[in-house]
Amino acid sequence: MTRVISGFIVIAVMALGQASLAAESSPAMFGWFAELVSFDPAARTMTAKAPLEPHVARYIGSFAPGDRVVLVWTQFGGEADAVRYVAREAAMDAESGYVVRARFVGADAAAGTITFVTSVPDGVARTLATARPGTPVRVGAPTLQPGPDAVLASVALDKTAPPRPEPVVEAPPVDNSRKVADPWTVDTDLMGNAVQLDCVFTQEGPKLGGTCNGPGPLANLEVTGNIDGDEVTFGFEVTSFGPPLTLLHKGTLDADGTSIKGTLNLMGTDSEFTANRDQQ
Repeated sequence: MTRVISGFIVIAVMALGQASLAAESSPAMFGWFAELVSFDPAARTMTAKAPLEPHVARYIGSFAPGDRVVLVWTQFGGEADAVRYVAREAAMDAESGYVVRARFVGADAAAGTITFVTSVPDGVARTLATARPGTPVRVGAPTLQPGPDAVLASVALDKTAPPRPEPVVEAPPVDNSRKVADPWTVDTDLMGNAVQLDCVFTQEGPKLGGTCNGPGPLANLEVTGNIDGDEVTFGFEVTSFGPPLTLLHKGTLDADGTSIKGTLNLMGTDSEFTANRDQQ
């Protein structure tokens, strides 16, 4: 009995292994949608008409009936509802993807459609034999398309493309910045030295600019900064004393919007500053 059970276990493991290998070797599939124009049972070919993306319609007139072409489709969730690129087969090296190898029949640029012919296998031919021209179809195909002919796996009749997913529209960033664009008097501290600056802040949304002027060489200092809610950051570089020095002010705008209090960082050292909006 033990041997019989062991034998069943071995067989089960082998079957699972074979199933796993089969799953791994199964090609990825996609479905493309078109309208059946005609089916030739003797030649085993299907003529189909599919939508074109608008930009393709601008150059589709460069192809002639009978040209061997590769159609590249849009895709979403394993489905393809329109042709987004057409190339002559000789100029297209791709052997996989959302592609269909076909023979060009014609196109209607105004209507945005392309008509093409593909060969079909026996299983697909049997289904198409019962279909009437104008029938919408969904054709299942592997993403591996080595050529020279289209590889089709299945066809379903009376199937139309599902609606495309709604585009994701990102909400514009919320501008919660308060107005600080005005002349300000800034009382700050440079390494223990009290300094008063006259600053004129400009503002575009949360971005701050402007200039600051102080005593001696502290003239026409170009300001950069931003405001996020009540939090204000502004700074400038001083080059009059040798290597550039960055003076970075970070503070909080009070409820009335007339005062900013915070710290100035200069060469890693923090000191307090106060800025007051000049009375208009």
